[in-house]
Parts: sequence; C-alpha cells; structure tokens
Amino acid sequence: MLTGWVRGAVVGVARSLKSTIIRCSCARPHRFHYSMLTIPEKPPMSTLDDWKTHFQGFTEKYFIVNGYMMAGSIAALPNMITYWDVKSVDEITPEKLKFIENISDLEVLIIGTGKRTKMLPIETVQWLRNKRIGFEMVPSGTACATFNFMCEENREIAALILPMSYNSE
Repeated sequence: MLTGWVRGAVVGVARSLKSTIIRCSCARPHRFHYSMLTIPEKPPMSTLDDWKTHFQGFTEKYFIVNGYMMAGSIAALPNMITYWDVKSVDEITPEKLKFIENISDLEVLIIGTGKRTKMLPIETVQWLRNKRIGFEMVPSGTACATFNFMCEENREIAALILPMSYNSE
C-alpha cells in the first residue's frame, strides 16, 4: 500500500491534469480525469507474470501505461516498464543503452524521440549496428502505438520513449 504522502503526491499530479486532453493509442483524443488514475499497490517497475505492458495514452510530459501515470522518459518491455534517465536524443549514448545487451532474442528496439523524429548520435548508431540490434527512430506517439501493436503479436521488442516536451527545437 502506498504511504499517505506518496498517495497524495500521485493524486495531486493527477488532479493537475484534471482537464487535460490526452492522445490515446486509438488515435482519438480523450479527456483524462484524475479519478481514472489507478493508485497501485504494487509498483509498475516490477515484473509480474500476468503483466502485459500497454500504453493507454500520453500528454506532453506523461505516459499512461496500464493505468499508471508515468512522468519522464521510460523504457518498456512486453512485461516490464521503468523510468529511463535520458532527457534528450543527444543523451542516448552506448553507456545509456548497455542494459539492452542483456535482453535475449530482441527483434527490434523502438526509440520515441518526442514530437518529431530526431537522429541518434553517430557513435550510438554504430554501437547498435555492431551489436546487431535493429532499431527504429519514430515520434513518441508512433512509438507507443507501434509498441502496443507488436506486443499484441507477442514479439520480443523494447521501447525507449522520451516525452513530447523533451524535444526542443
């Protein structure tokens, strides 16, 4: 069970989004109300046998995954989701991708780059190619939808997604 101050903080953030229109993987805008937020008894970063990652929507700063609101960049696998300490595409370095090497049978890595597609640094592209990791650079909304689609097909994928607000022009 979440402690009182954590529960209050989560609900407080959700209330600040009270009238926010979010984009959803079904491509129709939906109004998000804080009462739709699930206050988890288990943290979303744990791997659960019956857990299947599904993006339900996003805003400029948040993702809604399986009823959990997550702010910032995230790393997603079909049965796990966690925060990822990257704030821009330029920060995606081989060091920040080392954990990808430990994923066996990875078919493709989807990288959501914010509002628009932005290219990875050259040394990161070379590192991914040397490791024979297939990757796709797409806007974050497309990354969420592609991840959902490929998860439904039970494919071995990973997604690294930056929020829309992190893409500065």
